[in-house]
Amino acid sequence: MSLFSLPLALLNWRPLTGGEWAGYLLCGVLGSAGHYCLTRSFKVADISATQSAKFLDLVWSAVLGWLLFSDVPSHSTIAGGMLISAATVWVARRESQRNRSKNAAPQSTLDPI
Repeated sequence: MSLFSLPLALLNWRPLTGGEWAGYLLCGVLGSAGHYCLTRSFKVADISATQSAKFLDLVWSAVLGWLLFSDVPSHSTIAGGMLISAATVWVARRESQRNRSKNAAPQSTLDPI
């Protein structure tokens, strides 16, 4: 795609301003930090617990679209966001309870002397 758009870009090319460079730098730093945090989360928790939170990207994009571009989400988008949020909370609680019961010390059936 970029090969075909290169001739058109060269016709209208202009040097980037300092603000544009800062914006690109900020996007790069935040994107790298996000990927780093996601990778660290895989080390700390099971992937089934962390990936359910990935679906919250849909909710955040709807909220940011509404705030930044005045794009009002439809009723089905709001219902889907609520379903995704509820499922994420449910999975997180289930994984927490599973880890708690797995880490609990097994009780001995023998009487102490």
